[in-house]
Amino acid sequence: MRPLKVIALLFCTAFFLASPALAGLFDDPAFVPPEGKPVLSLEYFRENARFSSKEGAPDVDLSSNYLYAVLSYSGADGGEVFVKAGARDATLKNFFADKSDFFGSDALSGGIGLKQSYFIGKNLKIGGLVDYMISQGFTRTKAMTVGGVPTNERIAVDSPWEVDAAIAFSYIGDWYAPYIGPYLSWQRFKAEMSSPNPAPGLPASAAAHYSQAQAAGGFVGLEVFRGDFKADVEAQVSNETSFGASISYLFE
Repeated sequence: MRPLKVIALLFCTAFFLASPALAGLFDDPAFVPPEGKPVLSLEYFRENARFSSKEGAPDVDLSSNYLYAVLSYSGADGGEVFVKAGARDATLKNFFADKSDFFGSDALSGGIGLKQSYFIGKNLKIGGLVDYMISQGFTRTKAMTVGGVPTNERIAVDSPWEVDAAIAFSYIGDWYAPYIGPYLSWQRFKAEMSSPNPAPGLPASAAAHYSQAQAAGGFVGLEVFRGDFKADVEAQVSNETSFGASISYLFE
């Protein structure tokens, strides 16, 4: 099959897959560098997702930008281990009591993961990935007026973490590797709200535990490679759309 037909087929299929957003790229779980080669990557990811509270608080939309340095190493039999480290921001829509957005920036973020892949045809691979990601929390205090009463509200977003598992099918061409597959993602964080001078209807303190509203979906991407360099673009599509890109150097 010609490269453009393969790429077009995978990207069109992705738009029919519901997908929650993830805090980073999968970077083709079915494509692993040659055995014994470390890889250094720079990765950007824009996440959009919806979270629900088990305490019954209104759903909240989260947007984040992530920038990671990624170090990976491929071992024998199609295995790879990787470590991500970097920073993120976070915007929670209409999260303060006056319906304004909560914004936090410059939080350290990172995690670890494993890949495993196998050839199931001359140019077709299947691969799996699991990872665990954590980040620092965010805290912001804002002066506002609620019900005509001046007040302050402090919000702390604590303990953001996620676990992801994915399977991908990838067509390995001479210089390209489009991929597509399903995944599961579990994301959690805790929000604590407090006000030293609460207005009517605004409690002195409260807490809510938020989890990703949708845990299963699909993803699609394309890797291109030449010499010791490779690049990747990836999309995760649902009512919210997330996307990212990376560039990598494969050491000799």
